Amino acid sequence: MHQKLAPGGVVLRTVLFSTYMVPMIAVALVFSKLYSPTEGPINQVLGWIGIPPQSWLSSPQTALGSIVILNVWQQVGYFTVLAVAGLTQIPEVLHEAARIDGAGSLRRFRSITLPLLGNTLLFSAVIAIINSVQVFEPVALITQGGPINATNVLTYHIRRVGIERAQGGLGSAMAVTLMLSLVIIITALFAFARSRDERPA
Repeated sequence: MHQKLAPGGVVLRTVLFSTYMVPMIAVALVFSKLYSPTEGPINQVLGWIGIPPQSWLSSPQTALGSIVILNVWQQVGYFTVLAVAGLTQIPEVLHEAARIDGAGSLRRFRSITLPLLGNTLLFSAVIAIINSVQVFEPVALITQGGPINATNVLTYHIRRVGIERAQGGLGSAMAVTLMLSLVIIITALFAFARSRDERPA
């Protein structure tokens, strides 16, 4: 018997996954309003507790973090649904047997949940790495790499070099290098996961 979702779990998963289905252009436009230094709700809430307004997207210190928060907000629902799906596939009888043997919740998590969730976590890590490298739309729509190149991420910089500066050869070389680096990182991640699976218990 597999673990069952709590009441309302299907609705919660649907709500969480809906953030992933929203087009990035819509997310970028909404967050650009949220981050507005004068009319943005975030600064208004901070003002209620005595914190002065922040220049979220126009300050080199906070611009990249603001883009990261935007991207994480859109992606977190997808990875949450993956994790929940993985958890529901773990047989409940294993936890019951471990509980009978006196294993605490932390011990059950380390010995049962985490190992059986390994493939889901590996898949999530690969997708997260690929998505992080592919971040382009929020930068192009909101900051255009600024301020002072604080949000000039790799994909946007390659586009700048290859299209805006008309250096197609250099841009292509950078894109191929990025792709090869991504392949190497993912291959190393799979090799690390395989070595852990083959390690004696």
